[in-house]
Amino acid sequence: MDTYTTGKLVEFIDAGKFTCALIIDTTGPRLRLLVQNGREINLAPSRIVTVSTAAHSLDQTRETQISLLKVTCEQRRHLAESLNLQELWEIVCEEPVNEFSVVFLAEMLFGDQVSDDQTAAFLRAVFDDRFYFKFKQGRITVHTPEQVEQLKHQLEKEAEKKQLLDDAAQAIMKIMEGEEVDENQWPERTKILTWIEQTYLFGSECPEADLVRQLLDSLLFTF
Repeated sequence: MDTYTTGKLVEFIDAGKFTCALIIDTTGPRLRLLVQNGREINLAPSRIVTVSTAAHSLDQTRETQISLLKVTCEQRRHLAESLNLQELWEIVCEEPVNEFSVVFLAEMLFGDQVSDDQTAAFLRAVFDDRFYFKFKQGRITVHTPEQVEQLKHQLEKEAEKKQLLDDAAQAIMKIMEGEEVDENQWPERTKILTWIEQTYLFGSECPEADLVRQLLDSLLFTF
């Protein structure tokens, strides 16, 4: 565990969010961490996604350490939100290789000698990115232009599906409450009601069965 020395600031992902912590003990197979919420936990090194180059003093008060973690987490979040990954992707997507280290790409984005906060913010932005990059096993893969187009198309389809379900749920709720909803108010009325009928009659054999189940689940949740 040469990289994981006491006092270093690390990040791991908990419930889909980046969480900052200080290493307070490295004895044993797991790291003992002080987390930004004030708790101490044991965590496997494989869960760590970033490690600071600098180590912080553990002689500070617990309140000071927790404040450091909270401020660092917020600074990195704000910095990550300000980054434009598309511009970086346009530069590196034509390279003969498509896999790079986190630090290399961070330096391309920020310039030489990146700070811990800049490297960590870049990685956060990559995790939030749905199109251009993918982080896996400590390296970043650059998506091809074809992959980017495919991912954008997929996102558009997901948005269209969500809108279809939301509109259908609102219309059906009105119908169940006794209101009249015609084709002008709900253009997909005939199609959706036919899907519901076919799913009732034929079950999983209906091509739209999964979508109908999602719709009915959302109605049950609403009521």
